[in-house]
Amino acid sequence: MVATLLTLHLKQFGRVLQELGVIRSIITLLLVFFTLARVYTLTPPLTYVVIVVVFLSIASLHTFRKDKTFLQLVYEQTRSLYLIEYHLLASPVYLEFLLNFHWIEVTCLLVAITLIPFVNVNFTSRASRIRSLSFIPALAFEWKSNLRKQGLWIGLLYISALVLYAYPFITLLVIVVFTFIVTTFYNEAEPRSMVEVFADSSPHAFLWQKGKVHLLLFWTGCLPLVLIFLLVNTKYWYVLVIWFLVSSIIQLLSIMLKYSFYEPGNTLNNNVFMFIYFLSLFVPFFVPVPLVMLINYYRRAKNNLSVYLDD
Repeated sequence: MVATLLTLHLKQFGRVLQELGVIRSIITLLLVFFTLARVYTLTPPLTYVVIVVVFLSIASLHTFRKDKTFLQLVYEQTRSLYLIEYHLLASPVYLEFLLNFHWIEVTCLLVAITLIPFVNVNFTSRASRIRSLSFIPALAFEWKSNLRKQGLWIGLLYISALVLYAYPFITLLVIVVFTFIVTTFYNEAEPRSMVEVFADSSPHAFLWQKGKVHLLLFWTGCLPLVLIFLLVNTKYWYVLVIWFLVSSIIQLLSIMLKYSFYEPGNTLNNNVFMFIYFLSLFVPFFVPVPLVMLINYYRRAKNNLSVYLDD
């Protein structure tokens, strides 16, 4: 069963590469290679940041994966499958830590990832009934939907940042994680009627309003974290300014990407694209890519929306 599951994942990976195309696949593999090369050069405390990022990424994958019910039907020992999957995903980081004799980091990551399959939290059923989120504008319906699903997860991260405020760059790391989380808000295409209601003037005005409301919500929510970072790490204020610009570009890019491929009611698989653009920020000569693609997808989004709005 384990071999079968791994074979299926390899086939899925092959299909993803086919969807990306040759050029994007090569760029993706290069980004992964350069990211791992950078991780190899890190020393404490940055190695602990890597542990947190890897753990949160795999924990998020486990929490929101959609094949849990299927796996429980075809195989009783699902936790063993999860353990093999997750440790294989983390194996490049294990290897890099071992080569650098970071025994504590290897141990911490091993223990943390081993615990993931034993945590079974369903955010959707309870969190969706917590509150109406009426303070969020109607135009930001993606926020309402996803905060109901992921609110507890986001809240735990927020509390962690507040508790660990004394540690340098923890708050900034949480803002980085939040940036990636909110880009996943735009994977569902709303019905055409909703676009027609909110886009009552032009595609340009609609996209401008979506971007403005989104960034206002995001940075208002992150304001306490921003203030904590400035108080604790005043001399690194410029890092926050740079990340403010970079994070905003990444988030706007996710919106433009959604409406570039918008078709009423469709589920969009934008996570792969956003992950590529996110990784590009850590490779010097790929840094301008998100900004260039933002301009490109903005034009495509306007043209695509005009089909639905100019009837």
